[in-house]
Amino acid sequence: MSAHRGLPSAKLFTDLDKMEVGDTFTITILNREITYEFDDISIILPNETDSLQIEDKKEYCTLMTCTPYGINTHRLLVRGHCVGTGEPQHIHVTTEAFQIDPTITASVIGIVILILLLVRVLIRTRKRGNREILNRYKKNRNK
Repeated sequence: MSAHRGLPSAKLFTDLDKMEVGDTFTITILNREITYEFDDISIILPNETDSLQIEDKKEYCTLMTCTPYGINTHRLLVRGHCVGTGEPQHIHVTTEAFQIDPTITASVIGIVILILLLVRVLIRTRKRGNREILNRYKKNRNK
């Protein structure tokens, strides 16, 4: 899992360099909590990916961010092994985005298009009527 650090608008992994072996962190996914204990802290070059490989029968989670702060030539890896899962919690997950049912969206768009077509037909009909009145007026005037 990777994130920035040092952003003024978000904490993210700003304090990751302060972690020590034995510290724990928890990840919550929907209603499941998984707790990890840090067991390895290392600094690597960006192209060194061996320590990120999956190991059979091991439940690791590695947190990664750029280091040194502001220079970002290396990567700080803080790995933890699973020490347990908490009881499922009843968490209501919401998003910042407001979602509208596609059928409602399609219906509203369809109604708007029909109204626009109706307005266009009415305008054309009115123009034709006005032309006919104007033509009758011109004929009567010429007589």
